[in-house]
Amino acid sequence: MSVFLVSDNHINVLVNFCARKNILFHFDDETINSNESTDKIGQILLDENYKSVNCRYSENTIPHKFKYNFYQKKDITPIEIIKACRCLNYQSCESENYNSSKAYEIINKIIYEAIDTIDGYEDAAWEIE
Repeated sequence: MSVFLVSDNHINVLVNFCARKNILFHFDDETINSNESTDKIGQILLDENYKSVNCRYSENTIPHKFKYNFYQKKDITPIEIIKACRCLNYQSCESENYNSSKAYEIINKIIYEAIDTIDGYEDAAWEIE
């Protein structure tokens, strides 16, 4: 399958979700607060996407500097956030160590947080008896 670079708008929507939810990302070497580090989170996601495209097509393109810019054409639903994460995950998975990357952890944490905001989630039973 082909791999492509997602748009900065795509990444901005995900970073915006993180900032709105005030998500903290805990890594071995640092903790990143999404409200204070929007550019950094976006750059991590962008860099991994570039790394994937470079691996897939044997290129050596250097990522541009990411600058967070609030972008939202409409209210983005939790399902759209999850699907955008899955898209970025697919476009970023070509490198050998992707599953241990910060980008992988960020994407999965966004999915986890988005699930909590789906209508009806809080009302669903915790255990099925």
